[in-house]
Amino acid sequence: LHVMAYVADLVAVAGETGDDALLERAEALVLDWIEDHPPDHAGDARHGMAWDDHATALRARHWLSFWEAWVRSPLATPDELVS
Repeated sequence: LHVMAYVADLVAVAGETGDDALLERAEALVLDWIEDHPPDHAGDARHGMAWDDHATALRARHWLSFWEAWVRSPLATPDELVS
């Protein structure tokens, strides 16, 4: 689950259908994951698998597809981009 392939799926379907609700759901999932697994806790046992090298690399690939779609969407306001 830490790989978050489902985020890339949501982004792909949002791109095909134009349904921004799917992109909004992807945004909520990414932000929730970040809140639950902050980088400064990467060494904690509770977050160990979340920050495993392989899971992190795969998650980055999925998040990049999300980022590309998100920054072009109305969801990415200037305030959101900074935070």
